[in-house]
Amino acid sequence: MTPLIKRLFMPTLPLVLVCSASVDTDADLAKQSQNPVANMISLPFENNAYFDVGPSGKKMYTTNIKPVYPIRVSASLNRINRVVAQVIYLEGQDEIDVTPDREIDIGSGFVFPGSSNEFGLGNIQYMAYFSPAKPGKVIWGLGPVLELPTNTDSALGTDTWSAGTTAVVLTMPGNWVVGILAQNIWDFAGDKDEPDINKPTLQPIINYNQDS
Repeated sequence: MTPLIKRLFMPTLPLVLVCSASVDTDADLAKQSQNPVANMISLPFENNAYFDVGPSGKKMYTTNIKPVYPIRVSASLNRINRVVAQVIYLEGQDEIDVTPDREIDIGSGFVFPGSSNEFGLGNIQYMAYFSPAKPGKVIWGLGPVLELPTNTDSALGTDTWSAGTTAVVLTMPGNWVVGILAQNIWDFAGDKDEPDINKPTLQPIINYNQDS
């Protein structure tokens, strides 16, 4: 079966608002802003463009707003609260015959019953990473993830509550930030007519920061 999303382009916008008293240099600040479990308040924005979406090969644009707020749990452990909220613009699909046994799914439960453009909020995810307060060369975080059915239209997300686990492992040698973020969620409540959710996500982290 040919994937309905054929290409994915994921630039990160150069707007990251941070607040930390433990960063000494601009280089350290840049590297910490790329660490999902850094012990600092941040507000990253990320813009994604998807091509060849759906049966008509349309485009979809998302802006991810990803605030991070750490809390000290103990002398050795932090809880990193991370939210991912999506603002989505989806080009309308050409009219197709959609019946209950012919739903067109492009992933994450998106279904296209009509042809009009859609713009609005997707489902919001909340992640709570438990991470060492004083990490070593290898930085890690592990915790639960919850997805809320906050979508403003059925084409922008599923109407189900989902939950699962999430983990991140990374290291920052020299000018590099290298790691991986993984999670998987399953639906547990919500609209019974929605398809079952079993959604794994694997996101590599590779950044090189030039010396100023």
